[in-house]
Amino acid sequence: MSPRINDQETVVVSKLAEIKRFDFVYFTAPTTGIKMTRRVIGLPGETISYKENVLYVDGKEVVERFLDVSNRTDGDQNWTEDFDLTEILPAGITQIPEGYYFVLGDNRPYATDSRIFGLVSQDDIVGKVTMRLFPLRSMGRFI
Repeated sequence: MSPRINDQETVVVSKLAEIKRFDFVYFTAPTTGIKMTRRVIGLPGETISYKENVLYVDGKEVVERFLDVSNRTDGDQNWTEDFDLTEILPAGITQIPEGYYFVLGDNRPYATDSRIFGLVSQDDIVGKVTMRLFPLRSMGRFI
C-alpha cells in the first residue's frame, strides 16, 4: 500500500480520531474553501523549519520516512524548499498556536498547502483519514 493518497481514491475519515504528526487530515482550506487532504507536519505549540530537505521540529531533526524522492527528475532542487515558520506566521508569532496545524502535501514542489494558505484551524478539519477504500487493490489502513 502506498503511504500517499492519490487523485480519485476513496478514503474513510474519522471525526473522533486524535490527530498526530504525519497523519492525513481532510479539511477546508482557509483561503479557498476547497476541501483537500494533506499531511500534518506541525502540531500546536511547535516551531517548524526545513533546511536542505530536512524537517526540524523545535530545532530537532525529524525523519519523514514516507517521502520518496528517489524518482525526482527536477535537477538539484530541494524537494521541500527551505523555510522557517516565522516566514509564514504573522509577525511576532514563532510557534503554531493552540487549535491550529501546519500541513504539507507529499508532492512538495507542486502542492498547495500551509506554505501558501497558512495554518489550518482545528475547526476547519473534518477529520483524520484512517483508511483507503478504493481502488480495491490499494485498500488499507493508514497508521
